[in-house]
Amino acid sequence: MATVLEDLDGLPDRLRTSAARIADLNQQLYDEVARRNQLIVQAVDEAGLPQRVVAKAAGISAPHLTRVLAAN
Repeated sequence: MATVLEDLDGLPDRLRTSAARIADLNQQLYDEVARRNQLIVQAVDEAGLPQRVVAKAAGISAPHLTRVLAAN
């Protein structure tokens, strides 16, 4: 079993690893939200689906959907 000092010695490396993983996950989240927003625009503008249907399918509120459409 590791001692407290041994655990603390590896802490900076573990923190760097964790920070790198978080940065990667944040980028993945950003990319996925962008893909979802494009799908929302396609569903409303190109396919003509009702906004309330698209909002429900995307798991977002109607006002959020309006903001997504305004930004794209």
